Amino acid sequence: MIGMILVTIDRRHIALDFLVNRLAPRPRIALTMFHHLIIAIGAAYAAVQSVEFARRVTMIGQTSMAIGFPMVFAHSALVVGFAGTALVAAVLVVSGGTELVSSHRAAKAKLP
Repeated sequence: MIGMILVTIDRRHIALDFLVNRLAPRPRIALTMFHHLIIAIGAAYAAVQSVEFARRVTMIGQTSMAIGFPMVFAHSALVVGFAGTALVAAVLVVSGGTELVSSHRAAKAKLP
């Protein structure tokens, strides 16, 4: 699950980028922001659900069948991965917004 955070940081999620590659810079930024927003929302929702599941696993004291390892640790990795991914994706949305605003200002400055 930590790998999902790293993939989000590197912006290397599996994506159909044929549309993005054909767009002008500003629409490309906006579409990328939308993409990161969807990731942030989905990952945040999954993190909340994972917290609830980890809480239930803790309450029943579930352990692995082979070595008796408490499963709360394994399920907590989901919480960390999804929450970290949601946070990184949210930062990328804000970063994209900053980039979009600065590109708009640069475009205005070029006008005669």
